[in-house]
Amino acid sequence: MPNLLVSFYITQQRTDPFGQRVWDDGLAENYRTSRRVKGEDGIFRTVPVPPDWYRVASLNPTQVGAVSEAIDAAAVDQIPAEITAVEEGSDDISSAVWEIRTPEGVRTIRVAQWGPLDPAAKPLMDLLMRMTTVVNLAAAGLDSVPASNNTDGN
Repeated sequence: MPNLLVSFYITQQRTDPFGQRVWDDGLAENYRTSRRVKGEDGIFRTVPVPPDWYRVASLNPTQVGAVSEAIDAAAVDQIPAEITAVEEGSDDISSAVWEIRTPEGVRTIRVAQWGPLDPAAKPLMDLLMRMTTVVNLAAAGLDSVPASNNTDGN
């Protein structure tokens, strides 16, 4: 049975919840409540679906490794289990719940008032950016991974 590598689930005041998770066997899923459907007139419309996790891609071993490296780079053991007040980067009331595999097991991190530009949330935002990029490449049918996990330009 596959093991969860990383998962995030974000709720916002003004939009539907969303999330993404990656399993060690390469399965990548998105949490969604709607999907885009092309109508007979050629126009795409958003239609509701039951809120759940839906398969979005299958990652190859190199891509799974890139997600694992992003988890390591986030230094999850140094992130508090509860981040209760962010200072910057959010004009919306939102929250996030992360589940991240560590050598000790799956660690849950809860972020109240998720603000991705806030210093306390930066390692998680870096992880989110790397993870979603890898998943998007796999969903597009590409076998590549981003060149670097370095998001601060150094």
